Amino acid sequence: MFVGIKDDSLAILVCDLGVGIPNTIRNHDKDVLSRIASTIGLKNDTDADLIHASTFVKRTRTELGHRGKGGPDLRSIVETFPSALLSIRSNMGRYVLKGKDHRSKAHRNEKQNYIAGTDKREWKSNISESILGTIVEWNLSIKDMKK
Repeated sequence: MFVGIKDDSLAILVCDLGVGIPNTIRNHDKDVLSRIASTIGLKNDTDADLIHASTFVKRTRTELGHRGKGGPDLRSIVETFPSALLSIRSNMGRYVLKGKDHRSKAHRNEKQNYIAGTDKREWKSNISESILGTIVEWNLSIKDMKK
């Protein structure tokens, strides 16, 4: 885990060198994945698409009560803090969710595929080489945290 403050923003990064979200979600309950895919309009199963889908999964494949409930919890930060940003990179994909008040610079050299119906607050992209794991990043305005 890495934590830092710069320009009135708090950045929190968590790294997991496991098999990655896309590989885990591919082995998830196919009915759950199918329902999520139809709800969010998922048409492919690229790593970026599967990372996006994982943010809606509420149960664990391991059946252990303390595991696998992170997807909706990851999204909740952006709902709680309007200027927050969530970025999830895993293997060869990336998914980004911005709070309604988030202002960020465009990411250079990365094709952003905006997700329909999100007012350009959500996008995903595919990366040419795997990062061989997962990095979850939250950026929060310190001003938001004081409210």
